[in-house]
Amino acid sequence: MDGSINYAEYTVTQKAEGKFLKRKLFWLAVYGLIIFAYIGLMVKLSNYGVLVAILTVPFIPMTVMVVRYFTWNRFVKIEHRYEVVNAKLRITEVYGPKREEVVFENLLSEFSSIGPMDEAHREKWENADRILECRGSLKSPESYYARLEKDGKSIVVRFEAINKMIKSMKFYNSSATDVKEMRF
Repeated sequence: MDGSINYAEYTVTQKAEGKFLKRKLFWLAVYGLIIFAYIGLMVKLSNYGVLVAILTVPFIPMTVMVVRYFTWNRFVKIEHRYEVVNAKLRITEVYGPKREEVVFENLLSEFSSIGPMDEAHREKWENADRILECRGSLKSPESYYARLEKDGKSIVVRFEAINKMIKSMKFYNSSATDVKEMRF
């Protein structure tokens, strides 16, 4: 965190919709298949004695917990953290408590346009060479875009914002930032 008054940070969790819903259902099915595989193994091992089958029971939850530990935070429970710090917009994907990856970072003064994702700005946030979708939900009312023209290519970053973040963006790039009042 930065002590600056123009520092803003906001974190959203990826909602289970679209490809993320499919991914969540896939991993839940994998966990279910692991349980059914162990039950099948227990039935097969019951031919060697009930004691052998009973001894495999503790491995069912342990295996599911280990697989979940390595897969859930990485593939399903993704968070997006947006920061305006040192005149830059930094977007980070957070995968659980230990791993994060900076997806995008750029000076705010280099953006050609920053504004809400509404019909009035549709042309600016829809047509681009590269689109970074960093919103927690595609239906979020606080959706904003930032358009960057660099090396003859256009990049549009879609994110969710709060009032403090937009005001900080307006401070660093007042000519390109369009502000609308939001819920918080």
